[in-house]
Amino acid sequence: MPSNHLARDDVGLIGPARSAGSDTPGVGEDTDLTGPLRVVEIDPEADRRWADFVTAHPDGHVYHHPAWSQVIEETYGYQPAHLACEDASGNLLGVLPLFSQRGLISGRRLVSLPHTPVCGPLTTSPTATAALLRATVERARSGGNQGLMIKADAPDLCADGEVLAPVQWDPTYVVDLPSPPEPPPFLSSRHRERIKRAVKKALKNGVVTREVHTLDELREWYHLYLLTMRRLGVPPRSFRFFSVAWERLRPLGLMSVLLAELPTPDGTKMLGGCVYFPCARTTMFAFTGYRQDALSLRPNDLIQWTAIHTAWEQGHHRFDLGEVEPGDDGLARFKLKWGAERRPLYRYFYPAPKDVVMDVVASRGRMRAAAQATWRMLPLTVTQHLGEWIYQYL
Repeated sequence: MPSNHLARDDVGLIGPARSAGSDTPGVGEDTDLTGPLRVVEIDPEADRRWADFVTAHPDGHVYHHPAWSQVIEETYGYQPAHLACEDASGNLLGVLPLFSQRGLISGRRLVSLPHTPVCGPLTTSPTATAALLRATVERARSGGNQGLMIKADAPDLCADGEVLAPVQWDPTYVVDLPSPPEPPPFLSSRHRERIKRAVKKALKNGVVTREVHTLDELREWYHLYLLTMRRLGVPPRSFRFFSVAWERLRPLGLMSVLLAELPTPDGTKMLGGCVYFPCARTTMFAFTGYRQDALSLRPNDLIQWTAIHTAWEQGHHRFDLGEVEPGDDGLARFKLKWGAERRPLYRYFYPAPKDVVMDVVASRGRMRAAAQATWRMLPLTVTQHLGEWIYQYL
């Protein structure tokens, strides 16, 4: 991604043949207009059908991709239980990534997916969706006290008679990108002019953007990320998580870390950077780290402008700016100005969550506000270790 990227005026899904490694016995059956269906547990890394299905599906994104599941498995050691729905010819009609996770509050449960904002079933029909969900509920039930949580953007997931208890979650903010040459939209002409002024200010001050190329550069960005997460009162991900993602996703073109830097007489000064996960037709904005004392140079505006236009030029249809917790009006305004729409996310539980779990869900905002003052006083190394523990067990 060139540093002068912004120097311009307008600052059938048909599955392949089954692979030899996909003959896992079915864990459920259904019928569709195409004939009998069955749900099977497969290894997405070994079975090429999964990645091909995700990248061809109009709603596929990186969190459905086998490489993301590899990142979760290698970082946290969770046991995979990935399910797919196929027809009699072995063509995939749906996939549902799953891991078995044990939390201190939630106990043991199947999750799609741990430490991932949204995933859930990706299918070609409601029948395939219902078949996958029913098989997942059956698996959770057969696992004794094992529960189930599915993170999805659909408000009406159904498992054919099985009761999935929905809970509306924090919304995500999505920019729908038009096809070139029509430019990306913004909230209004007024916001567009404000964004262009911010971008021009960054460029006038010499700020440039480029991608991270080495693990050492990623580690330098990670220090800014730790500072940012401590300032925001949010537990950080471990560096191992980012390094595994770097090794697994970046070679496939599924991860980009875009930096904003300021040239100096002694080299360059890193002002900030953001992590993006492009896949199929969607780019996910996931993580950020920046210098608070450099915000007047508008590095974040320059980075987002660059990333949105890059996704647009690559033919992506969606740019997902991520979730915003209720009450964080400043972050919501930042995301809305890029032309994003507020779209709800959902958590589906089986069985219905206990009162203590729902109390935790309802009080997240209050808990975060109460913890922020203390969290900001902790040394960075302490916040890093606490973040590793929190993501492993909660």
